[in-house]
Amino acid sequence: MKKRLIITDLTRMKEDRVCIFGIDEHNICIRPDMYPGMSEEYAIENNIKPFNEIELNLTPSSNLNPPHTEDMQINKHYPPVFIRTLSDEEKKEFLKSILDSSVEDIFGAEIYENQYLNEGEGNRSLGTIKAKDILFVDYSPKREGKFNYRITFQDQRCVEYNLPVTDLAFRYCCDNMRKENIYTNAIGFQLKCTFEKALVFLRIGLARSFKNRHYLQISGVYTFPDYLDRINDVYERKEEKQHPSGSKSEKEKQQIQESIPEISKEKEDAKDNIGLKILSLIETLNFHMGRSFLASILTGSKSRKLIEQNIDKLEQYGILKGYTRKEAINVIDQIINKDYLTIKQSDTSYFPRPLLYLTDSGKKALEEKEEIELELPVSTEHRTGVSRNPELLNELKSWRGKVVEEENLPAYCIFHDTTLIEISNSMPSSKEDLMNIRGFGKKRIEKYGNGVLEIIREHKSTGKNIISHNEIVFEKKDKTSKSKPSHVWELGESNNPAVIPELIDYTKSKNANERRLAASALGKLSMFKPEIYEAVLALIVLLGDDKPQVRQYALKALGEIADPKAKSYIEELLSDEKEYNRKSARSALQKIDGIKNKIS
Repeated sequence: MKKRLIITDLTRMKEDRVCIFGIDEHNICIRPDMYPGMSEEYAIENNIKPFNEIELNLTPSSNLNPPHTEDMQINKHYPPVFIRTLSDEEKKEFLKSILDSSVEDIFGAEIYENQYLNEGEGNRSLGTIKAKDILFVDYSPKREGKFNYRITFQDQRCVEYNLPVTDLAFRYCCDNMRKENIYTNAIGFQLKCTFEKALVFLRIGLARSFKNRHYLQISGVYTFPDYLDRINDVYERKEEKQHPSGSKSEKEKQQIQESIPEISKEKEDAKDNIGLKILSLIETLNFHMGRSFLASILTGSKSRKLIEQNIDKLEQYGILKGYTRKEAINVIDQIINKDYLTIKQSDTSYFPRPLLYLTDSGKKALEEKEEIELELPVSTEHRTGVSRNPELLNELKSWRGKVVEEENLPAYCIFHDTTLIEISNSMPSSKEDLMNIRGFGKKRIEKYGNGVLEIIREHKSTGKNIISHNEIVFEKKDKTSKSKPSHVWELGESNNPAVIPELIDYTKSKNANERRLAASALGKLSMFKPEIYEAVLALIVLLGDDKPQVRQYALKALGEIADPKAKSYIEELLSDEKEYNRKSARSALQKIDGIKNKIS
């Protein structure tokens, strides 16, 4: 019989085998299987992955053993048919429609030790819950080159579970981040921080019987916003490592260079119909790219890959210079939402990436030179990490504090400090002005716009100075002024928590001395809580730095901040190759334990 399923799970089994699960048009749960098992290659070739609608020819299974009551066999004589991919909004609504109130409610049987069901108990083997809290993400090495993939969470009844994750995409995400030389514990911490700021749905399933028990596992991790957006960057960098400059064939190089016209590198005004220029770029090149790679071109990345391929000679190269790559991706997404571009999965790699293609509307816009209206954020060249109007900034923070109490949300869920700093510097006077500030979208403007504008109007009416000359303000330096390391040191001496975001950016510098000074400066600002907690993740990442002195100052800063979340990461440096780092790790742990003892 033919069945249309929306795929909900794609999970890792032994070797190259995968398991899939789906919901049919009557909301019936089905686990399609095939003998001797489905390979990952088969799933990818047939576009079988979460939130794709697929038509399969299925036959009932003759061997159903509770709780695995959903099994059906795929008729291999009839290939799967791809129907469509759900939109982001459809994905969220679909998950809400199949939601269970708690883990216990999924299976209809007792869960022992929050880990397993007894064999033969339960009426189904998979369900969906909304996580109340993500407590810990464990990605750590174990024997024989394998890794732990686990998430500790609370369901809506505040019951805590610590379960392994078999979700294929989650595992790929962790593994590829590791291949990018990110410290394994930092990967778990980064994912936890990402999940904390998102709406998280977990698919909870049961493994096949092992010693008369069915153990719980997480077979799907879905967040809004999607944490897997990071994978695009990972694959772009992974591809670059696999094909570094000089490793491509001469034929490939010639094809790429032939697609780049001989044109001047002089750029027109960046705001002169950017949308049309982006479409023109995609039409010009004879290869397709992902959102992240396109954003690198638009922001003028100095990547050797772009330079070697002469992509920097394109007219469109750097037209969004002064914007972050994330902001450039937001601009690209606006073009996608207006139906000038579409995303399709590539079929040329083992794990296909989403690539951009012109739609018919996009081709027509190019032919008719249509004006494409886009909302552009304020360029980073016009931003500063320090408020030039600290009195207004304090008023905005005070207002945010009241909203936090009313809505019972963390401060960053209302507005990040960097957004408030930008508001205090730009002094917007209308909702249209607010659209140009990072952190503002239509929903936030509807919800908070009037409150923010009222504070600014009241501030102006009091006649207070827009710039306080008693406040330390770091202007953008030209090439003849002080060096960046000197500027980083000044930030640390400013005694101003508003510089923390800028210092966090410096921890990602390619210059090891700047990374070291940034860590040191953050340690000097450790008394500014809770603002300094935003720097903990960046400092944890520095614990995996290849420069021992960078690790040393990151350890010192984490000791000064004394955030218990960093403890397990610091403990790993107790065996560092350098004695002074082992000593710094011991000192940092003593400070964290001292804070804990005071609290208790």
